[in-house]
Amino acid sequence: MRYEVIQTGAGRLMIVFAGWSTRPSLYRGYIRSGFDLMVVYDYSDVEFPDVDCLKEYREICVVAWSFGVAVAHRWLLSCPDLPITRTLAVNGTPWPVDDRRGIPCRVFGLTLRTLSERSVGEFRKRMFAVSDPMPDFDPVGVEHLRGELESISRMSVNDPAREDDICVWDKVIVSKSDRIIPFAGQMEAWHGHPDMTVTGGAHFPDWTQVMAMASVDKDSVERNFSHGAPTYDGAATV
Repeated sequence: MRYEVIQTGAGRLMIVFAGWSTRPSLYRGYIRSGFDLMVVYDYSDVEFPDVDCLKEYREICVVAWSFGVAVAHRWLLSCPDLPITRTLAVNGTPWPVDDRRGIPCRVFGLTLRTLSERSVGEFRKRMFAVSDPMPDFDPVGVEHLRGELESISRMSVNDPAREDDICVWDKVIVSKSDRIIPFAGQMEAWHGHPDMTVTGGAHFPDWTQVMAMASVDKDSVERNFSHGAPTYDGAATV
């Protein structure tokens, strides 16, 4: 894995585990007030790198999308001592290659065997609703992307997720119109999760909304509360 950190001088960090074939440029415009942003990407190696700066933050929120959910799932279980206060999984499952809970094995295998610049382009189109504008994607070589898929497949086989661990995620978002990871498979994967929201969107989410759901701007809340504190006793009613 690789990562990019966009620092704003905040004491809080938002980590985004990117979807396959995407790079940090797709997420840079969604920095939340009060947070630095780290984008984790390139799953040709699914081992999370040593990042010393994580220890400097007093709060960490995690958002994972698409295949990034499966990678982030395993990482979250390995780092119980970090100050992670919020986790959000979007249109992905801990079982990325799975006939019941992810992309069916046959479909995944066919994608891997026939991968080309054209098929990658078609895949990216299917991320979005027909009416959505297509963003610019950073160029990534087909063979490199093939290596990422192979790495994700090995992880799915060699390190299978446990159903008991799905509550490592505080909230789950599933889109009915997802044309990448089947809706039925996502619903099966998250069955029994206490906080799951079903939306009508495509595989690629409304990132402004997602980032808002993944965090609370506590500095802003503190400022607003402080401004109202002098009149609280007189104005607050039960």
